[in-house]
Amino acid sequence: MANSLADTFQVLGGDRLSSRGAVLIPNQLAFDQLLVLENHLKPRKITYLIESNAVHDPPLKSYLERNDISVLHFDYRQSLPIDLQKALQRQLAEDHLVIFVPGKSRACPYPSTTVPSELLKFIVETRERIHGVVVDHPHEWRSAMEEDLADPGPTFAFTEALEREAAHLANFQEKMMETAADAFREHSLLRHHLGFAILSGLKRNGKAAGVIDGTDNSETPYDRILAAALALSKVIKSRTRKPRVGIILPPGRGGLVANVAVILAGKVPVNLNFTASKDAVDSAIRQADLDLHVTADPFREKLPRFSWPADDQTILIEQTLPKIKWKIVFWLLLSQALSAPRLAKLIGLPQTAGKDDEAVLLFTSGSSGEPKGVSLTHANIMANVHQFGSRLNMSQTDRLLGCLPLFHSFGCTVTLWYPMIEGLGIVTY
Repeated sequence: MANSLADTFQVLGGDRLSSRGAVLIPNQLAFDQLLVLENHLKPRKITYLIESNAVHDPPLKSYLERNDISVLHFDYRQSLPIDLQKALQRQLAEDHLVIFVPGKSRACPYPSTTVPSELLKFIVETRERIHGVVVDHPHEWRSAMEEDLADPGPTFAFTEALEREAAHLANFQEKMMETAADAFREHSLLRHHLGFAILSGLKRNGKAAGVIDGTDNSETPYDRILAAALALSKVIKSRTRKPRVGIILPPGRGGLVANVAVILAGKVPVNLNFTASKDAVDSAIRQADLDLHVTADPFREKLPRFSWPADDQTILIEQTLPKIKWKIVFWLLLSQALSAPRLAKLIGLPQTAGKDDEAVLLFTSGSSGEPKGVSLTHANIMANVHQFGSRLNMSQTDRLLGCLPLFHSFGCTVTLWYPMIEGLGIVTY
C-alpha cells in the first residue's frame, strides 16, 4: 500500500520546511502515510517522537521498534515542557527532523486532528522550531461522486515554522487551519460544475432515492425528477437569454425540479424570499436582472400580497410539466441510456467550473436597507456538500427533512443540493 501511495502523494508548502533541525507535528499519521512522508524527506535525518503509552496500530508499532529507527519517548503527564525541550535540542542540534507520531484515537469521522489540545500545547511550548503538517487524504472521506475515482493519495501540507515567542498553541492551531484550507482546495470535487454533480447524483441514485412531498405524501424517484428537470430546462432556455432565473416556490417537488432545471439550463437559480416586503422583492429582481420566474398558481393564490411578476415573465410549473409530458418520457429513457458525461455533453453542460463562477444567487432579507446579493460559487457549494457528507456520515436508508426555505443558504445547500448529489432521500414539508 505504501508503494502505491508513494506514486500519488502531493506536497504543499514544501519550501517552508526548515533546512535545519525542526519538530514536525502532523494532525494524523497512519503507517502508510508515515512511510511516504519518510521517503519524501530523505536524506534528512529523522527521529520519531512518541508519547509513552500511546496506542498505535501493530504495523506502525513494529516499525518504530526496529533498531535502525531513531525514537524519542516522552510522557507529558509526568514531565514538563522543558524536559522535552532538552531532549529535542540534542536532536535538533544535529539537524534531525523530529516527527511526532500521534497515537490512535477514537473521534468523530475524519477529525481535523487526532492530537488532544493538552498534548499539542505541551509539545508546542517547548519553544523549539516547529512545523505543523496537515495530512489530508481525500480517499478516506470521499463523497459518493468520487467512489469510482482512483485514490489521489495523501497531501502533506507544511505550515510556516514557529519558534520562540511565536510557538504557542493558538498560533499553531491557526496556522494548521489555514494550511488545512489550502489542502482542501486541492480536492478534485471542488472543480465540479454543480449541475454536473447533480446530474450524476440523480442518475446514480435514480431509483434508490427520491422525494416525498409533504403536501400530498406522494413519492417521486430521482430519475423522474431528473427527466422532468431536463425537459423543463429546455423551456427555460427558450424563454430567456438572461444568465439568472427567479424561483418563487416553497420546499417541495416543484421547487426541487425548478432549481435543477435552471441549473441544467446553464443558468443561475435565484430563489426569492416570498416573505419579504414588496420593495425588497422588487429590489432583488432588479439587482439580479431577472426577466423569467418559475412558480405555481396555487402558491400565487396563497400569497396575494406578494409582488408577483407579470404573466409573460412567469412559468407556472404545475401547468407546464403536463404539457411536455412526452418530452419528460423521452428524457427519462435517454437519461437511463446515457452516461452522465455523455448526457452532460448532449445538453451543453460543462463538467467543471471555474473557482469563481457563480452557481447560485441568494439575497439577504433587506431588514437593514436593500437586500444584498450573496453569490455562491460552484466551489462554495461543492465544498459544503463534501463537508456535510463526511461529517454527517448518513447512509442511503436515511432521509433528510427539507423544511427550510430554498432562499435560505442552509435550505438550498443542505436540504437540496447535498441529498441529490449524495443520493439521500428528501422529505419536504
